[in-house]
Amino acid sequence: MEEGWDFDAAPAEFKQVQPILLALFAVSGTGWLLNYITTIRTAFRDRTPGVSLIALTNNLAWELVFAILHPPPQPIATIIVRSWLLVDIFVIYTTVRFARGALGSTGAASTQHASPALLDRYLPLSVIAGVLGFASGHWAVSVQLGPLRAFYWSGMLCLVTMSGTALHLLAQRGHTRGASYGMW
Repeated sequence: MEEGWDFDAAPAEFKQVQPILLALFAVSGTGWLLNYITTIRTAFRDRTPGVSLIALTNNLAWELVFAILHPPPQPIATIIVRSWLLVDIFVIYTTVRFARGALGSTGAASTQHASPALLDRYLPLSVIAGVLGFASGHWAVSVQLGPLRAFYWSGMLCLVTMSGTALHLLAQRGHTRGASYGMW
């Protein structure tokens, strides 16, 4: 077992509640899968991305690190994290697909940022660069803190990024297209 994931060395009190924690993780993991599926469905329905690419590349990078480089030792946790990775690839695909069309459609967004044509042209490359950059950060945190602490601390960073950028998108757009209660 990889160092930092050794739950056999955990105190007896933790071992007593570990099944409950794994059940809660499974419920939470299923909720995130439903969120990802709702995000894909909403993006196709509204023809606009519902999540920022910064948050998505951060999430995908976290999932790559903890699904491939440092997978959790519990089978249910590994299955959930790898499921997130698989579904998140489709979330990023739909976001990139509809972000291209959305870049020039709102006058406010296109005048405040770089040229929409430039963003359009380099969007896939920007996503790859973002994933690699965030992955190197998540990996570095796992080296410094150990995989278990990094799993939770880096995961919290992903949650904060996702929440903050979702609120930013809502405020910037001035409408709820691309969002739904199922995503929140």
